[in-house]
Amino acid sequence: MVAKRALVVDDSKSARAFLARLLQDQQFEVDAAETAEQAIDYLARTRPDVIFIDHLMPGMDGFQAVQAIKGNPRTAMIPILMYTSQEGELYLGQARALGAMGVLSKSAAPADVRRVLQQLQLVAQPELPMVVAPQEMHAVVATAAAGAAAATEAPGPAVDELLKDEVAALRRQLAEALAAHGQQVVSEVRSLIREALPAPPVAQPTGPESPRHSPLPWFLALAAGVAAAVLGTLLWQGRQQLDTLRSELADSRSTAALLAARLGPAPQAAAAGDPVVAASASTVADALVVKVPFGEAPLAGSRVEALRGFVARVAMLEQKGTVEVRRYAGRFCLSGSGAAGYSLADGATPFSKCDLVAEATDPVLGTAAAESAAFANALTELRRQYPALLTIDVGVAHGEASGNSYPQVGGTPPRVPTAGEWNAAALDNNRVEIRWHPAT
Repeated sequence: MVAKRALVVDDSKSARAFLARLLQDQQFEVDAAETAEQAIDYLARTRPDVIFIDHLMPGMDGFQAVQAIKGNPRTAMIPILMYTSQEGELYLGQARALGAMGVLSKSAAPADVRRVLQQLQLVAQPELPMVVAPQEMHAVVATAAAGAAAATEAPGPAVDELLKDEVAALRRQLAEALAAHGQQVVSEVRSLIREALPAPPVAQPTGPESPRHSPLPWFLALAAGVAAAVLGTLLWQGRQQLDTLRSELADSRSTAALLAARLGPAPQAAAAGDPVVAASASTVADALVVKVPFGEAPLAGSRVEALRGFVARVAMLEQKGTVEVRRYAGRFCLSGSGAAGYSLADGATPFSKCDLVAEATDPVLGTAAAESAAFANALTELRRQYPALLTIDVGVAHGEASGNSYPQVGGTPPRVPTAGEWNAAALDNNRVEIRWHPAT
């Protein structure tokens, strides 16, 4: 039986030795690399069965390495796990968005490693298999003591020296983190004290020559406030009237199209080459693509009137068939957090620094329902208007179809696009497509 092969990429010797020992216990042959660049050179010659890669390394970091590996067709199918002390659902989501299968903690126990390998089907399952949730891949965050204890299983002067280096580095990181946290706490306490202190009293002028305050500024401020309120009310009323006129115009266009079709020549003449019907057939032959701005419900806004107009053109054909409405969700590079909310990342931000890469309809973004009340009412009205002629099929589509491809990530040399480049493609792919399928 040919042994499985694993590649461990980490700039820490003790971390590489610790994970290599656990993998060798599972009958794996283990190769190691100190940097992501060395790992990419290795993959040009050898194809391992699984890759474990650290996040923070000199030169190319772990996320950039995952992008480069997944961007190469020769290595894109090799499963990758982040081998790091990073934790949290946000980090796990970022890793999976870039192509990693999951996260393995640096304090992982032998059972954790075997469970991950079973999940990847690289080792045999137990006699009574258990369903392992993807979250179980993300082990408990490593502690310095656990890492040191694991490394000391192989005693010797070289290992002792490595342990000293690791402990010293951990102490420096801990001291820096405590100092930064202390400065933040002091700053917040000072801010709270300033807010709690009463405002200094304003000295009042005394004596017979104290100036008298004119009421003119107060009258001017009041007049400006009233004017702003009146203008705001007029603007709101104007927008309401504009929306009403747009709706009436769309209904008028639909009615006019139907009348033009029905008052024209007889069906036999139309089939022989009527220009009105021929133009309508040519118009509906291609899909109608309507872009959806980020943050808007797909089936709402201008997409309602687009559906009305498209159905009106199809009805002119007087031919049975199906109007297919499909919504596509773009994948956006976002900044923010689950607590504060997410927004489009700054255009100059490297793609690898996105806080989250998610589809526009992902529940984590807290987006509203995909379909507005106006769209639902229009759909009901159109289905009732053409019950024997048209079927309107509304659904969700996946993939890019007629959309734009996203920028390439990785390659040789590795390329990392900006958030602006990535989101430009995402905005094109965030759309609703309407097609006509005549009955056969």
